[in-house]
Amino acid sequence: MKPARGCSRIAVWLLATLAFSNAAATAWAQNTGTILGTVKDQSGAVLPGATLTVRNVETGITRTGVSGSRGEYRFPALAVGTYEVQAEMTGFQTSVRQGITLTVGREAVVDFSLAVGNVAEQVTVTGEAPLIETTTATVGGVVDSQ
Repeated sequence: MKPARGCSRIAVWLLATLAFSNAAATAWAQNTGTILGTVKDQSGAVLPGATLTVRNVETGITRTGVSGSRGEYRFPALAVGTYEVQAEMTGFQTSVRQGITLTVGREAVVDFSLAVGNVAEQVTVTGEAPLIETTTATVGGVVDSQ
């Protein structure tokens, strides 16, 4: 059997599209970082359903998500820069972590331990997340345009 007329053109187009999208995804991933962690209460029990908000301090852009069944959360593909992360859940004090600096390829682990309390109470922790990369063994760096 002969292939239908035009099949080779479609195959070439599909391969070209796939190669372009793969290259674009790789380029995008090289300029981003990830913030991830776990939300627990003071006894160490995980808190599924906690609302997390990540805010880029320089641009003001925010992303919101909810912790999973094991209290885990993940914000991938964040632009490099300085961030603050807020965790909140009904019946617990809101907690804010500031001074989290994302560099190219970094996965910053920011865990929360929420205290029982009024919803109006807020705990703010200022400081850099640890610079030790515990999730992967890759090395990344920032390339300046000059």
